[in-house]
Amino acid sequence: MVRNYSLSKLTIQSMKSIEISQLLVSRLMESVGVNQDVTDQFMEGKVLKTNPLAPGKFSVTWANEKDIQVIKFLDKKGFCVYHILPALFKIDHQVVELVAYLIVPKDILSLLVEHPDDLPASEKFSYIRDYFNNEISNARYGCLFSYVVNEAWGISEFGSSMVEVKNGYLNRIG
Repeated sequence: MVRNYSLSKLTIQSMKSIEISQLLVSRLMESVGVNQDVTDQFMEGKVLKTNPLAPGKFSVTWANEKDIQVIKFLDKKGFCVYHILPALFKIDHQVVELVAYLIVPKDILSLLVEHPDDLPASEKFSYIRDYFNNEISNARYGCLFSYVVNEAWGISEFGSSMVEVKNGYLNRIG
């Protein structure tokens, strides 16, 4: 569970990569206005999944085997899933379910820099601070980094998903 850190050079130096990612998730959820219980569930190791047919209702477990496979795939790629947002969209006269897995990198520095261990502490802090600021700025506009799966068409991609908060819970709108 992540402690209540503020983003400073001292805390970044003393935190493990996964704690930094958890802090980012906490700040992202706070920025979009999600209920604290959603963030608490993630900090306890649970990933909530929105019910696309009834926004505002969630299950507090891995929804199905397909989700577990995607989460494991993303974990191997260096990402942590913190929320699952399926949504129904009409594309070419067809209703298609697109599942957005909201993600953060497990090791922000490794994502941004080829040899992060070679960086001085001040540069590490600058990279992380800038990444936080960028992601939080996007979150304030309802734009969150995600991995989107379109199973019907057999495609998936990294990108951004547009979200809104209803009754304190995430809902995907684009």
